Amino acid sequence: MGFVDAGRYVLDVSGPGQSNAGHDYGTDLSDAQKRDLIEYLKTL
Repeated sequence: MGFVDAGRYVLDVSGPGQSNAGHDYGTDLSDAQKRDLIEYLKTL
């Protein structure tokens, strides 16, 4: 039993879908839409 460490793991962020740059979703929403989105996310 126990945890076995397989060694160092390096995440290659150069491939598609592997970026660590974040996303732009929601940046074009109005203030009211952003508040609505936050309230919706609180229900999940």
